[in-house]
Amino acid sequence: MSEPTITCIPNYETGIFSCAGKTVHPMSRNVAGKPRAKLASLLPQNHPFASIEVDCRGLNPREVRKLFRRVIRLEQIDNPKVYIETVKTKFSLNNTIHKILSIESEMFDSSDIDLAYKLLDEILEGVKSQLSDEMRPEDKLKLVYKIIREKGFKLIENEIENENALLIDCLLERTLDCDASSFVVLAIAEQLDWPVKLVGVLGHVFVRWEGRDVKINIDYGKILEDQYYIEEFSWDRESLDLNGIIAVCYYNRGVSKFKLGLYAEAYTNRGYAKSKLGRDKDADMDWRKAEEFELKEV
Repeated sequence: MSEPTITCIPNYETGIFSCAGKTVHPMSRNVAGKPRAKLASLLPQNHPFASIEVDCRGLNPREVRKLFRRVIRLEQIDNPKVYIETVKTKFSLNNTIHKILSIESEMFDSSDIDLAYKLLDEILEGVKSQLSDEMRPEDKLKLVYKIIREKGFKLIENEIENENALLIDCLLERTLDCDASSFVVLAIAEQLDWPVKLVGVLGHVFVRWEGRDVKINIDYGKILEDQYYIEEFSWDRESLDLNGIIAVCYYNRGVSKFKLGLYAEAYTNRGYAKSKLGRDKDADMDWRKAEEFELKEV
């Protein structure tokens, strides 16, 4: 049986991938494969979500098993669904880190994703081993940065050296810029049930403890007052919601695509970032630009 060509439409909010034999809107292109790509290229074998439902209508079960190394349950042939086991990690399923890594995952081998999770797990375990109930919020946040350094990571405060690098790249290279280090702190904080939020200002990202009585900004392990960000970045004292975090991830991936000369894919990613921020007109402009580059490439 020959392998069919299909289109994969990913939904990162739910982790469900549905496949259909038709071209889709540019915003879903190059997220996990080009339109009408073969099934094997549609998603990484070690996708971060706990389980992925893939519509494999018309495929022979034996063929599906060849495509994915970690199939844990395959329904009977008349039920076109495959459930794929994914990366084992110490982070709970609702942790934002899975969405962050899922957006980046189509640019990396499954072994890279495995290693990224392993490094994150090591940081988490290091923090838990030194954490005590007597610690103040600022001490808990500083502990995360302390463990990051103890694990051999370098914090890059010069953004030009590591501008908009993807989190997986940063983890593998053990160099964390502002958003990568903030993503790590956010993941640890969510896992330990700390009231920490991600904050985005012009060209910079940091984290903020938003407790009922205590509010603290921390940036590369340094505690900074609100006034600093208000004066330096015109900060409006707002933190990012999940859509804002996802927008940062797609923007970073768009920058990476630009560096690779993949301009259509870059504009697609940037458009999706803007759409998550509610900037629909700007997003449409980027998607039209992506279509122009696609026509040139053809």
